[in-house]
Amino acid sequence: MTKRRAQLWLGVILCAGMAFRAAVVSTWHVPAGDGIQYYQLSQELIAHHRFAIEPPPADVSIARMPGYPLFLAAIVMQAPLELGRHLIRATAANVIIDALTALLVLAILLRFGEGWRVGLVGVVITLSCPLLLLLCCYGLSEALATMLSTLAVWLALRGMEERLLRNALLAGLVAGVCLLCRGDTATLAAPMGLAFWFADAPLRKRLAAIALTGAVVLVVFSPWLIRNMIQFGAPHPEATYWRDRQGKPLPTTMVEWERTWASSAPGESYFDMAGANGIQLDPTRPGILMPQMYDSDEEKAEVAALFRRYSHERWTPAVVDGFRELARARRARHPFKTYLILPITRMYHLWAPMPEYELPMRVWWLGLPRLRYTFGWIHGVLYLLALVGMGVLWRRGGRARQRMWVLSSWLAARMLMLGYAVPVGVTQRYLVEAFPVLIVCAAVALGALEARLRSSPPAG
Repeated sequence: MTKRRAQLWLGVILCAGMAFRAAVVSTWHVPAGDGIQYYQLSQELIAHHRFAIEPPPADVSIARMPGYPLFLAAIVMQAPLELGRHLIRATAANVIIDALTALLVLAILLRFGEGWRVGLVGVVITLSCPLLLLLCCYGLSEALATMLSTLAVWLALRGMEERLLRNALLAGLVAGVCLLCRGDTATLAAPMGLAFWFADAPLRKRLAAIALTGAVVLVVFSPWLIRNMIQFGAPHPEATYWRDRQGKPLPTTMVEWERTWASSAPGESYFDMAGANGIQLDPTRPGILMPQMYDSDEEKAEVAALFRRYSHERWTPAVVDGFRELARARRARHPFKTYLILPITRMYHLWAPMPEYELPMRVWWLGLPRLRYTFGWIHGVLYLLALVGMGVLWRRGGRARQRMWVLSSWLAARMLMLGYAVPVGVTQRYLVEAFPVLIVCAAVALGALEARLRSSPPAG
């Protein structure tokens, strides 16, 4: 395929993919719970140039990371604006952002020497990936974070072979901006650091590139830390781990306790919802006091009593300390389970199909939600192809194997961070920023399969 013909096909695929996605988001555009707070923060930024959930005299906020609300304020540029119109603009921006992600997947595949044919396959997979399509319909930060993360990794891959310090600087700049959108962007340290370590340069220059990237990330991120020190007396680098619907920070001792028993199986995330919405925890209600929360009748009674006390008092010091003590006792009794078995189980749930109730999708002309189960099958095929693609890169050895290590380290870092940090509600949504890794490797697998079929002698 000539370059000119490939570029014509690229234009056709991009136009068709963006038109399809525009039709989908015009049918279904919703905020989700987090999206409502992003909407409120962006509206207050536009109206009063302050990072807050509500207008003055309400206090400024650390409810969320600032990057995505700032992005929304820049593209919406109107306040007051009702939520529906805000979402139309936010999801339309997601369509463009996902097209940029597809172009970055193409750029990575061309960097790998796969050629335009395989690169176009990567573009098609990106624009048709169910999880990316689903999140395109929501006013959430995932689409932007995915594109920025992919851009940072592409720059790092470029730095392996050319203009090391320049690409290190640019990668740090992009990663710093992405970190302002989502705290879990810190996992980019693994692929970027590994890419620069594998660069064609002397050791001193490679170490300088890694240090330069870290310094640039810190410079970009530091205004957020300084602002929080001035306003709240602490840096709050990840904003608020857990908050109520008004953005008020909540104590995290219940989360500490969840890490000692929760596997992130469906149904376990009710406690986060209860805390965020001020819902009572009635231990006599089915599904509230679950067997995995206790080891004995004595502990069961202790947990039930704490639930009742929380329902009447909410976050009093006694309730906060009660969950802390439950967590401490369980960690002491079950260190192996707490620090190894449960995190591994939660990592599994990162790959399991996302429950339809978490982020629904109602697009009648796609047969949704009736055909939502097909998302799991499609993602399963993507996983299998990605695994084959990693094997292909490994067998090629040399630079291809190093690239495989860079990409797989990104997945591994996200799995480790989320498996240990997030005890309940872990789903594919938390893995999506690294989905371009799977897409690139799947395209490599399909390219290798096509090459083998073309090289095989005809039967007979």
